[in-house]
Amino acid sequence: MTNQSELLRSQCPRCETPWCSLCAFVSLWFNSVRTYPTGIKRNIPRRFPIAGSAKWAYLHPTMKTLFLVRHAKSSWADFSVADIDRPLNDRGKRDAPVMAERLKKRGLKIEALVSSPAKRAHKTAKLFAEVLDLPKKEILIQDDLYEAGVQQFNSVVQHLNDQFNTVALFSHNPGITDFVNTLTPTRIDNMPTCGIFAVTIKADSWRYAVHAEKEFLFFDFPKNEEE
Repeated sequence: MTNQSELLRSQCPRCETPWCSLCAFVSLWFNSVRTYPTGIKRNIPRRFPIAGSAKWAYLHPTMKTLFLVRHAKSSWADFSVADIDRPLNDRGKRDAPVMAERLKKRGLKIEALVSSPAKRAHKTAKLFAEVLDLPKKEILIQDDLYEAGVQQFNSVVQHLNDQFNTVALFSHNPGITDFVNTLTPTRIDNMPTCGIFAVTIKADSWRYAVHAEKEFLFFDFPKNEEE
């Protein structure tokens, strides 16, 4: 049987932090000897692993990773075209694969792409999908990401499918700049076209993302001189 003091001193194999009291309680309850009303002591089958083992990780909160991507440079050649239908210009078509390749080189595997319905944002997502080896047909179109404010971004994130731990959202200024500035102490003046702002979220479900602790990962954009 796991000793409580030893359990509380042990560390989570994922985040290397001491087990919380809830983790300790669950582990002790499922791995201890229970006394039944008859007075007969029986071992409870270990449906849950002892805290500190590798298999415990699935009970402990996992990390979500969110990538905010502003659409690539768009064309203003035809002013008769509705804003939502404006395409990418040549520079935008060049920048998007370059930024996707930079993302790929970081070794961060993106599992899902979610885009504004605007043509320029959707095309940017498609160009990222090509580089990241993701099916274009599986890009999710989310209407709320067009002309979105902070509240709309939060709502979209909270409703993401929990089967995905790493998701990229493709949207627009000024909302995307406003939103990234609410996530961590790291602030930016402006999200450039095809810029990427990434954070990790310490939560096991996207629905907890708004109030969960977050950590800044990186901020990158086409004219970043450090690249």
